[in-house]
Amino acid sequence: MVLDADARTQARAEANWLFAFTRTLDGNAQMIASDSVGPFKMDTFASALNLARMGAQQIFSFYKEMMERKLSVDIFTKPEQELAS
Repeated sequence: MVLDADARTQARAEANWLFAFTRTLDGNAQMIASDSVGPFKMDTFASALNLARMGAQQIFSFYKEMMERKLSVDIFTKPEQELAS
């Protein structure tokens, strides 16, 4: 199973899935849509869904961390610092 396969790998695959996730309030990834091409067994689908969910959670964690870093930067000088100078 390959997550985020290139075109060549996708063309050789028996089945392909496309999953869309949203981030829940507790930080998990919830599937909101999926599409499939080709024949597959439900246990293979479940494995693909689990792999995609783990990937989505990593992406959501990365976005959250980057936003926290961006928002923690104090752009403006605090008034107490201006008076001390």
